[in-house]
Amino acid sequence: MNIYTQQEITGQPEIWRLTFELIQQRSKEINEYLQPILAKKGIAGSPGWCWGE
Repeated sequence: MNIYTQQEITGQPEIWRLTFELIQQRSKEINEYLQPILAKKGIAGSPGWCWGE
């Protein structure tokens, strides 16, 4: 069963391009927001993070 319309399918490349451009434009702001969050211990991928702790 196809739950997507043709317009949704063909519009996806435009949406992804616009999303990419927005991320590029606001990358400094995004990094400033994420930096303190990702610096916390125990967040997956951060230094000292380990499964099961």
